[in-house]
Amino acid sequence: MNWFRRKPATIEPPPLTAEQRLTLVNEKYRAAEKAYDEACKDLQKYLTQHPDRVSLRGDRLFVQVNVMHTQPVERKRLETMRREKLARRNELLSERAEVLQGAHHET
Repeated sequence: MNWFRRKPATIEPPPLTAEQRLTLVNEKYRAAEKAYDEACKDLQKYLTQHPDRVSLRGDRLFVQVNVMHTQPVERKRLETMRREKLARRNELLSERAEVLQGAHHET
């Protein structure tokens, strides 16, 4: 019989209200803001522990030997993480503004 082979009906949840969407976006935004703060702290900690390997003293430039090839890799990774977290945070901030603007137009 065919009724054994039927796929179960999928029931879609009702669309979220503006208030529910705003709450959801705010939660995501808070998490993204926290992740961005952590990425900033990680980068700052690294920069504090590994000051620039190039310094200018008077009119002379000093460069430490054999450290430039390894240290910037970690710094670059941390800077990339910070940039990605900032982009995600800004994305959610924009989404939040759109939800607020949509809610404002509904009233």
